[in-house]
Order: sequence, then structure tokens, then C-alpha cells
Amino acid sequence: MDVNGVKTDYLNEKIERITGINRQGGIRNPRFVEGKELESLRARLVATANSDFHLREDGRAEYYEGDLDRLGIFKETLRNFGEMKLNEQQRDGYIQQNVPSPMGKVLEYWGVQPGNKSFHNTGLSPAVLGSSLEAALKYLEDLIPQDGSFSSAFEWTRCIAIRGGREGIPYGFESKISDRCVNLLKSHEYTKIDSKGNHRITIRNLDTLLQNDNPEIAAIAEEIMSAVFNFPCNLILDEKEIAERADIKVNEVPREVRYYPKTGKVTVAWVARTASVDDTIRWALLCPPNDVRKKFKVEKFLEKRKDAVERIMNELKSEGFEL
Repeated sequence: MDVNGVKTDYLNEKIERITGINRQGGIRNPRFVEGKELESLRARLVATANSDFHLREDGRAEYYEGDLDRLGIFKETLRNFGEMKLNEQQRDGYIQQNVPSPMGKVLEYWGVQPGNKSFHNTGLSPAVLGSSLEAALKYLEDLIPQDGSFSSAFEWTRCIAIRGGREGIPYGFESKISDRCVNLLKSHEYTKIDSKGNHRITIRNLDTLLQNDNPEIAAIAEEIMSAVFNFPCNLILDEKEIAERADIKVNEVPREVRYYPKTGKVTVAWVARTASVDDTIRWALLCPPNDVRKKFKVEKFLEKRKDAVERIMNELKSEGFEL
């Protein structure tokens, strides 16, 4: 097709079904999209997959969602690629959607890593990161409904591992911290225990330990802090780059370190947040959340700041954006 200059949409209505190796399920009446439409759909799906997807090694993908409105939006996005039967199961207050394996393979091709994302610490694929600004904004629209929140600012969290424990063995994950750091994180003196029995210490409290009277404790805190800042979250850095293409400033900081006693895993929770009210308004106008509840909260936020909204709308129009 490439040699003969035949466009991808030539295949539309010519293929009945795409399945996995077992020839079951799959995508019926597949639709082959390209160009700007493909860029936008890819951005939306990758934003969703980087948050609430578990992509298995065999290509099967599982999507977890507790909001029925958001679930409907996700299904509507998938329909652009063809007819798919999504097997649903109830799991701990969430609905698990089993996405056909051909779609899982597509997501892997687009840079979504199979297995536990915290061990890979990969950023966005060049296909997504280098897409048009229009597609980049679609990514941000679907980012906040999945892994983010809104309360006077847009904010989202990503976790990366600095020690794998038993979970990291299949990945050949090399620990970024020594056993003495784990012993400190196990201590009830320096960490708080959450409802699931996991140990947490904020970066602020770790910073305080740097000045501890006990030089050994101070040295351990310094080792943990070095690991935190030497291994930043690459996905958040790429998502920040996408936002800054639209002149939306975002600050990213590590919030806390978590130790999981059941597996011995240690992670760092990184948080990204719009830097100012103007940046928040700019985000709200250019790429409001693709979600019913969060979009409503954003609209209420904008109603209370009409003067600032009007000023920034004029700025955006002068930059060539159509609002």
C-alpha cells in the first residue's frame, strides 16, 4: 500500500475482523483512521492507558473505572476504531473492562509499556510527544479525568519505583537505595502507616531528617533524597513538556516516599500542578477535562474569575486559538 500510495482508509469495510492469536473476540468491522483524527484518538487513548490501564505481556489490556460517565466516554473513543465487545467485571468498587488484545498491541506500539509502569519509568513515545499541538491538548483533556484532580489547579500524580522488592524481580529492577534506607522506612518513628499498612514519609519530613542530630539518620535521609531526585518521573516530565507547548506552566515535585511491607517495594509519588491561576485558566479554556464531574467543577471555577478569563481568552485568540 505504501509503495502504491494507497491510503490506510482504503481498508475500511474490506476487513471483517481483527483478532488475537486465538481468533476470538477482537475488533469487528475495524476502522482504519489516519492523519489528525488518528493523532487525536491516539493521544486520548495513551493518556487513559498511562493511568488506569494494566497492559499484560500477551497484549490483553484491562481498564479500571469507577465513574460510569467516564466509562461511557472511554467506550465512545474506542468505537472510532471499530466494534469491540468489552467484557465487564466488578472489582473492589471499580468496573474492569477487558479490552481486545489487538487494541492492547496497538497501545504497546504507541509506547505504553506492559506490566508494572512504576518499574519502567518510561516517558511518552515520539509519536505522542511529537504530535500536533491539537493532539497534545487532547492528551491533557483525558489526563485529568484519569490520574488527576481539580481544585483551583490541575494536578496529577505518578509513582515510580526506587526499590523493586519481590515485585521488581521479573523486571530485573536494580534498587536505587540500600537496605539501611529500607530499615528507616520500616520504622514507625519516622513514617506514618496508612489504612493498607504501607509506610509513608513526606519529602518535607525527609528534608527535616537531613538535619537530624544522629549523623547516621541524616546520612540515610540524604541517600533517599539523592535517589528521589536522581531518578525523576519521566512521564510527568514529558506531560509537562506537552503542557508547556501551549504556554501552560507546570511545576513537578516529589511528594512522598512509600514502603510496601508485603513486597518490599519502595516508590516515590511525584505530583505535577499548574503553576498559577493564569496557567489553570489557560488549561481550562484550551483543554477542559473530558469528564462530566470535573468539567463542571472547572466551569464553576471560571465563573468566579470572569475578568481573568476574558483577559486570557483575548490572549489566546491573539495567538491564533479558536475558542
